Amino acid sequence: MRRVSVKKLRPGDRIGRDVYTHHNMPPMLRRGAMISEGFRQSLERAGVTSVWIEDDLSEGIEPSKP
Repeated sequence: MRRVSVKKLRPGDRIGRDVYTHHNMPPMLRRGAMISEGFRQSLERAGVTSVWIEDDLSEGIEPSKP
């Protein structure tokens, strides 16, 4: 899993961790969601600058929790 800029997301990328836009609110996107151009644009409009994704490059890497 690795963190990438929302601007660099590509259709088909898979979300690695739930994406929250506000504390105490349900997530905007859940882990495992596939990115589409519409989702990428919605993330930008919501002010999200980066997300965790799961891909072949980072397979088997689990970042520590904050």
